[in-house]
Amino acid sequence: MHDGGADGIILRNTSQIENRPTHFLQASIEKDAKSKIKKTIAALQKNGRTVHQLTYITSQQVPKLDLIEQEISDEISVGVRIRDREYIIAHLNDSSRHQAIFREDFGHYLEHLRSLGSAPLPTQSAYMRDPTVFVFLRQQSDREEDEPFMDSVTDALSLWALHDTDPDNGQLMSAQDVLNRVLEVLPSIEGLLTTDRILSRLKLLSAKSGKQGRQVRWYKASNEFALPFETRQQLSARNADDEALQIRVVDYLTTRAEKYCEGGVNPKGVGSAALVALQKTFESRGLQFSAFLSSGETSPTLPDLDEPVRSAVDEASPGPALRENFFIATLATVRDCLYNGGDDEREYLRRLAKTYSMLFVLRQDPKVVEYLEDMTSNFTLYVGTDLLVLAMSERYLDRENQSATNLLGMAQSAGARLILTEPVLEEVVTHLRAADREFEHYYSGVEGHLPTELYGEIPKIMIRSYFYNRTADH
Repeated sequence: MHDGGADGIILRNTSQIENRPTHFLQASIEKDAKSKIKKTIAALQKNGRTVHQLTYITSQQVPKLDLIEQEISDEISVGVRIRDREYIIAHLNDSSRHQAIFREDFGHYLEHLRSLGSAPLPTQSAYMRDPTVFVFLRQQSDREEDEPFMDSVTDALSLWALHDTDPDNGQLMSAQDVLNRVLEVLPSIEGLLTTDRILSRLKLLSAKSGKQGRQVRWYKASNEFALPFETRQQLSARNADDEALQIRVVDYLTTRAEKYCEGGVNPKGVGSAALVALQKTFESRGLQFSAFLSSGETSPTLPDLDEPVRSAVDEASPGPALRENFFIATLATVRDCLYNGGDDEREYLRRLAKTYSMLFVLRQDPKVVEYLEDMTSNFTLYVGTDLLVLAMSERYLDRENQSATNLLGMAQSAGARLILTEPVLEEVVTHLRAADREFEHYYSGVEGHLPTELYGEIPKIMIRSYFYNRTADH
């Protein structure tokens, strides 16, 4: 602090006089690189330093940095070199010295990635005794889409249970040990998973010619198993991929939040809270699905976003003075992500949804999934009013973000028959007419004056959809 712009100096050789350097180093996280560089050079000169060259290092990505370097050099006759995020990534492993520095200073932050399924969820879930098992199940199922459900689940749970084994130290597990470890966190699967089934799948995973390769080592003398080093490396890479995706999504959410933050609310805090809210949203929908599996009853509409967002805001604790603005910004950011998400955000939501699907199905009765797999080709779906109205409300979203429309399309592609009954058609028409009359009576005269933060309070989804999209360029 108060260094007059001189974060460091660069000496051409050790004989250069250190109190009269001309090449300075500046490190910054500011987004406007050009402005920061010019201010740094001005500060150095104001403090009596002679500046011939400045090397600027930043964790931001600087587009067209060569043009910025040239423009500054032309304006103030100082040579500038910019080393941005892309440069750092490209040269991080240039030498063993760089690698040693990384391991010493940062390696301990990544140790958790060695554990199976350890890529973190944004917040702790009250419904997961050990979340790593469900994250790992999702990671494995992503790689084995063509595997029968129970084979895929058995393989994944067995590999997860073996995560503490180490053949070099003689730490091995039998099929019964694997089953016992799984049942500690998933007692609901007891009637479906047996020692014989685990044993046969582990033998297959240990075979050199097996479909998945040699993922497990089988010690035939003791009939025990362990994970080899190569498998551990592959599984750690999946954790790293999950965590990198989550970091990118937080960055995207923070950028979205900048549009909605007012009254001193920090966009970064809103971005983090929005990520937690997304997890809680999937969890609340999963609870509804879980209740349906248990009782066959469910409410006619899905839970709204307000409750998950309020819960996420409670965890963020922005303080009484900021709470309302923080809540409004977080809710708007979550909606923006769900309805206008990019590729990374959609992929993150897909992984989150699949993790919770695994949780709630396996917590209830895994046989449900086997039943659904068997009946998919003969599945007849009577489409309800709520789903059709929801699909119509997505008319102006990008196709990738039309969740209800895409759901119907996927069901049809999977061979399901979609049936629209006459009573449902009459309900849809009635809903549209009611929405039209409600808009005419209550909203048409004030539509240009209604604040954005009130759009979410409109009860009819078709009117909400109109307001959210009325100013968009379609």
